Amino acid sequence: MTQTDRRRYERIDSVNMINYTQLDAAMQRSGQGMGRTLNLSEAGMLIETPTPIIPDHQLSINIGLAGELVFFRGKVAFTQSQRHGQHYTGVRFTRSEKSGFNAFCAFLNEQKKHQCQTGGLLNAAPGRASRPFIEGPPVDYLHVVDEESFERGQAIVEQGRYGNWIWVILDGTADVVRYTPSGKYNIARLGPGAFIGSVSALVSRNHSRQASVIARESVLLGVVDTQRLISEYDRMSPEFRKVLWGLNDRFQRITERALQARMGQLSNRNFILDGIPLIPHAQHSTGLYVLADGQASVMGHRNCDHLPLINLYKGDIFGNLPFVNLGQEPERATVVGNSTVKKIPLRLDPLQTEFEKLSATFRNLLVNIADGIAQTTESIHTIVEPQTAN
Repeated sequence: MTQTDRRRYERIDSVNMINYTQLDAAMQRSGQGMGRTLNLSEAGMLIETPTPIIPDHQLSINIGLAGELVFFRGKVAFTQSQRHGQHYTGVRFTRSEKSGFNAFCAFLNEQKKHQCQTGGLLNAAPGRASRPFIEGPPVDYLHVVDEESFERGQAIVEQGRYGNWIWVILDGTADVVRYTPSGKYNIARLGPGAFIGSVSALVSRNHSRQASVIARESVLLGVVDTQRLISEYDRMSPEFRKVLWGLNDRFQRITERALQARMGQLSNRNFILDGIPLIPHAQHSTGLYVLADGQASVMGHRNCDHLPLINLYKGDIFGNLPFVNLGQEPERATVVGNSTVKKIPLRLDPLQTEFEKLSATFRNLLVNIADGIAQTTESIHTIVEPQTAN
């Protein structure tokens, strides 16, 4: 992709969720999907999507930046399929609304200023992030029943307290903080479109918060209509609920693993290091499975090194989930099991159809969880060299 470097505009690495629509030569819609940006400039962007973009088509893209919904129309400059199953597309902007483009340029200037001040990147591309920065697609206000504001330094959520509320950040940023006997650890940063609160809040009256969330600046939150989400949850098939809880549990486990890495306490004990291959690395034709018996381990890959990430247990899902990118198997990880391991396949087409029928808010929640898993996984690889784990 050397052609993307010969630009007169500086490119800023920035991971942001997008919605896009493909337009054919007659400007008719030929497809749509979700993805994320990898880098941005005043002239265009590099995006990553789970499905390929047709080279001679145009794209209509919506991207949420710092509370602003920005629209762009662009031409596809190039496309590349990656070994990990994702697809990179270079987009050259052809049209945007003036106010949106001004907001976009202001965002880029803030990113550049931060990079000059810190010598680093605020929103790093995959593989370079030391701490996840999680944003989300534009907010669906049909599911927002109220707004709340918090000033800089205020606790939005306190670790150990009970609560069933779910918020979505409308404006501003917040830090996710975990307090441990060894001290305080910042484990993620949340931006506009990110959710505060987990799936557990939908089904448990006594849901204990696992971390504190602190406003970094003045933050405006939308209170999500959980009753609508609960109604959707009640209509889900048992298989899709398995997917939902699988994502929720995996996010919690990878967050714990990242915390261990930050504390310098990463250990390989209790992991299956040389087990039966269940999902080979980079085998894109793999399906999606439920672990029916035994234990399995997800082994991350970075060059020739393997790093144990999380363990899977009876009832957990693993494999190729078509509508979200977890940043783990099969593209960037292997799954291996012990001698008693058994797996049951899940049908992908009904799950894909059910996902597409969800409300935009519930889809965004799932994408947000998946992006958190992917970015947290990448942060672990950045924090520690795989061979240094005990």
